[in-house]
Amino acid sequence: MSGSRHILEWSLFALIAMLFCLVLAFRPIPQENSPNDTVRYVLDLHRYCTGTVEKGLVNKDVSYNLFYVVTSPACFLGNDGVFLFEVAAFVPLMFLLFSNWRNGTFLWSSSLMFSVIGLELMTNAMRQSLAMFFFFGALALLHSHRALAILLGLIAVAAHTSVLAFFPLLLWISGARLTKKTMLVGGAILLLLGIALLLVFYAPIAEFFRALDDLRTTFSLIYADELKPSFMLFMVLPLYWIYGLRYFFEKAHITGEEKKGLVYSTSLLIVSYVVFPLITYRFAIFAVALQIFLTTRSERSGLMAGSYALSGMLGHLFVMLTISNHFEVLIYG
Repeated sequence: MSGSRHILEWSLFALIAMLFCLVLAFRPIPQENSPNDTVRYVLDLHRYCTGTVEKGLVNKDVSYNLFYVVTSPACFLGNDGVFLFEVAAFVPLMFLLFSNWRNGTFLWSSSLMFSVIGLELMTNAMRQSLAMFFFFGALALLHSHRALAILLGLIAVAAHTSVLAFFPLLLWISGARLTKKTMLVGGAILLLLGIALLLVFYAPIAEFFRALDDLRTTFSLIYADELKPSFMLFMVLPLYWIYGLRYFFEKAHITGEEKKGLVYSTSLLIVSYVVFPLITYRFAIFAVALQIFLTTRSERSGLMAGSYALSGMLGHLFVMLTISNHFEVLIYG
């Protein structure tokens, strides 16, 4: 009976997700001068489909190549709506394919899909969404097919560079251990290698840091609102809401993976905000989605905690829609 219920919940979530993705697929394509990235993804897709890709856009970037290979079915159907449906589907597919469907999984999965984080991934952070799909697949396979899991993790890194920061977490969860001797020897070798590269490639490296400084200036203008401490706290809050619910309602069922995810994400967010705040927004998106996914991988992700999770994430979304025009820009440009 329990198995039938889980199949029913899985099927219901798949149906709701398909309908929601269809709704998002019919959103308008903004004008080319819009700050919305959707129009640039669509235009680059058209170039990819016709083989007229501009150098420096897709042709030289593994991430973009991988992204458009995955979404290339839209080329054959010649419809932008198909492309928008495909990129929106990455989020629900993470749960449909890689979660353990038990009581509460439907609610936890819905809490991401109908949230600030979920909408961001389904409408704007498209390559990051695809990368997370591969990364979560790696987490699901980690204990049964470790080699394949590591390969998927590397593909995820290739799909979006933000995943590189979370790759050590994959190794940590896998149980990979390094002795003090190995770390000392490895650290010494890396230090010597770094000094040698600096001496040999000083000019290119200096040019890289000049370009990086220009990039920082550009990103500061684009993500001015996202860099505000109040906004970052708002985006990170769901991470602790999720774990707090687990601790309050299901403390005995919290997995080691969930604990590691919380500790690692918190450390990464703090370091990122201090050292390179421009990308902290992307890490926050990843961290919240990751924590919800790890919850659905546990032995129990119950109905009570799941109900509060969904309510909290909907409330979080309502606040975002009330105080900001962020999603208005994402939908209409």
